[in-house]
Amino acid sequence: MAYIQDVQESVPALPEAGNLTSFVVLSQNENGRKLLFKIVGIDIPSGSTATFSGTKPDGVVYSTTGTISGNVVTVNEDIQMTAVAGSWDAKIRVLNGGNVIASAKVRITIDADPVAPGSIPSDSQLDGIVAECQAYAESARSDAYGSPLTASTAAGMIDKTRVYVYTGSETGYTNGHWYYWDGTAWTDGGTYNSSGIQTDTTLSVPGMAADAKAAGDEIADLKEELDDVKGGFAVHEQLTFESATGYYNKNGVFYELSGIKTMSLDVNPEDVWYFTSYNFGQAARVVFFDTNDSVVSVVFSGNDENLVADTRIEVPTGATRMLLQCEQNHITGVDLYRYDSKSVIDNIENEIQDIVEATTTDATEDIELTFESATGFYNKNGHFDTFNEMVVASVDAASGETYYIDTQNFWNAAIVVFLNNSNAVVDLIWLANNENTVSDYGFTIPTGATKMLIQNHLTPRTSLRKVAGIKAKPVKSILDGKSITAIGDSITEKNYRAKTNWVLWIKQWCGAVIQNLGRGGTGFRAGKDNNQNYINKIASIAGTPDIIGVACSFNDIANNAVVIGTISDTTADDSVAGYANDFFDALITAYPTTPIICYVQGPWSAFHWGQARSDQWISLLAEICATRGIPFYSDLYKGSALKPWIEANRPTYYTSDDTDGGSSGVVDDVHPNSEGHKVIARYLYPKFVENIVSVGLNYSNE
Repeated sequence: MAYIQDVQESVPALPEAGNLTSFVVLSQNENGRKLLFKIVGIDIPSGSTATFSGTKPDGVVYSTTGTISGNVVTVNEDIQMTAVAGSWDAKIRVLNGGNVIASAKVRITIDADPVAPGSIPSDSQLDGIVAECQAYAESARSDAYGSPLTASTAAGMIDKTRVYVYTGSETGYTNGHWYYWDGTAWTDGGTYNSSGIQTDTTLSVPGMAADAKAAGDEIADLKEELDDVKGGFAVHEQLTFESATGYYNKNGVFYELSGIKTMSLDVNPEDVWYFTSYNFGQAARVVFFDTNDSVVSVVFSGNDENLVADTRIEVPTGATRMLLQCEQNHITGVDLYRYDSKSVIDNIENEIQDIVEATTTDATEDIELTFESATGFYNKNGHFDTFNEMVVASVDAASGETYYIDTQNFWNAAIVVFLNNSNAVVDLIWLANNENTVSDYGFTIPTGATKMLIQNHLTPRTSLRKVAGIKAKPVKSILDGKSITAIGDSITEKNYRAKTNWVLWIKQWCGAVIQNLGRGGTGFRAGKDNNQNYINKIASIAGTPDIIGVACSFNDIANNAVVIGTISDTTADDSVAGYANDFFDALITAYPTTPIICYVQGPWSAFHWGQARSDQWISLLAEICATRGIPFYSDLYKGSALKPWIEANRPTYYTSDDTDGGSSGVVDDVHPNSEGHKVIARYLYPKFVENIVSVGLNYSNE
């Protein structure tokens, strides 16, 4: 019979996804009941389907489909479901459009008091809802609501525990706003991401928040590098499987069965093994035996996916032999390896030392040298010879200290002599060579020395530095020394509006060589009457840049009489799109191997997200770029700290600050000041990095 056991009538808000929420008890071998599960916490959209699956106590996977009516999933009980006594976890998955939109778990317990196979208990009135199951949206949650979902219709907002960004056009809802469930209705939370926080994906821009994905990728890359180091010292076994008469089950009991392959290996108690296998079948086991060939433990068995990768297997106490077993047609893709622990530790320490040496350098302090006349000098054998044209500088020092010396024109008598407290020679360094030049020569004060004499014939050009610690080597930006050409309008060019525009900000941050081809009043079409539009700037590009950036300018659509056009237009159509198409085609022809990016530098008061004319142009320009494989970045148009249409925003970002250029305190609603340009630079900098990397770079910092 079926009945409810400890059904949770209420579930705490936002529990951890995957917790069991309901329990159902059935009788062994019963068959034919309809089990109804009410899914709570989500409105299931029409047209959805459901699956019901899990691994039974005997290790066999059970799977069936269910039907959905409203929020109730119906699963037909069958003999396969109830054949084996014991408890197992089943998962109900709700699918819509081929995607899993939510899931719920239930604990199934099969009572060992069996009924006759195929019979149906008489109390059929229990064929009803046996459990309420809390649904969990499949996407991960990071806070009370998690990352927002999108919905183009109100009916599509089905998960009341989540936030939705609405992208449709229904009455009562605003495109681009976010909505949350207040207990009775979906409530408008305002414009989503209106602050437009920008993050640094290069992890190198001063004062900018690090991008979480970029930081995670950097950590993953480092982990992969360390894994490579460790992997280099893995001992892989040559696997040779032989036919066996049977297999050991998960309880260590041997059963005779044909079609089984095994392999035996001697093991040590301190060994740690890693096992990888694909498509290994349900008989897959790793069995450990002691010296008497008695089973010590079975530590591995098959799973639903028939896939394991780098599973850690520790040798249990008392085990001396390991047996791998699987079905004979499932032995492909098997790998077994262990690590020589000492080699791993030693080589990881060496790798760490290499990393330290590669990323740090000596921090030094200059030592003032005072050369005085001397009556002679110590020769290279440590003997003092009288000579009246010598100078010497004395420096107190301590054993173990490290110094660097640079000297020129020092003659053959140039020797660093180390003396002890009794002025006896402890050691010396003869600096003479054919070039009479020593640069960045490092040495350490020997044991017992308390001072050093730097001596020479006449006064040499000499400097001495003492190591005071270590410091990080400066890490160059991957844009350092790269050539960038920026084509644009008055926001691109350096003019009176900003002391430091975005081009200069990026140049300061990374050391790139940037050719600025920005000019006020120009665009793809704008400026054509005096041959100043973008296509006429191609001939001015210097050499072959490493990357070319092209700014979308609203100069092109400022005149409402100008036609925006279509994707297929050319210059002959006299539309903005036509001039843009011809410009990009000409630019690609002139520079077929140079990466090109296009971007919006920010909104204008008259042209920002939600304005029909500019929205139309931005959408069309994105399509024009996409047909040519050119990345197009419009985030600054859709939302950022730059909001010139809001008067209170202008004093901070749109008040001119170029006092050197003779303009300060002038407010407008188009041209940002230095702070506004810093917002643009922080956004565009990683775009240049990302696209210059995509075509290959020398990552060396040398």
